[in-house]
Amino acid sequence: QQGGIATDRVVGLATSGGLTLTRLLEILRSLPPGTTELIAHPGIEDGEIEAPARVGLTWMKHYQFEEEAAALTSAELRDIIEERGIQLVSFADLSTR
Repeated sequence: QQGGIATDRVVGLATSGGLTLTRLLEILRSLPPGTTELIAHPGIEDGEIEAPARVGLTWMKHYQFEEEAAALTSAELRDIIEERGIQLVSFADLSTR
């Protein structure tokens, strides 16, 4: 790792585009100590969300952007974050550790 910043683990990749609230809560409840990068693709269905499929990224047409957005902004998620003492940080924060 030369000059790069990495987390201890990455989660959410296997459920990319389908990260439901239930799955997200399961992930957070089972996190071991350390840093974790969460992969998610939240969005709002507004017509532009279809743009990737129009340019050949057809695998994205099954993504549940709004469901992921709802999961990431839910009260249940905030509760589990507080309950488990999870700190939300950016990669910039990691560079100072």
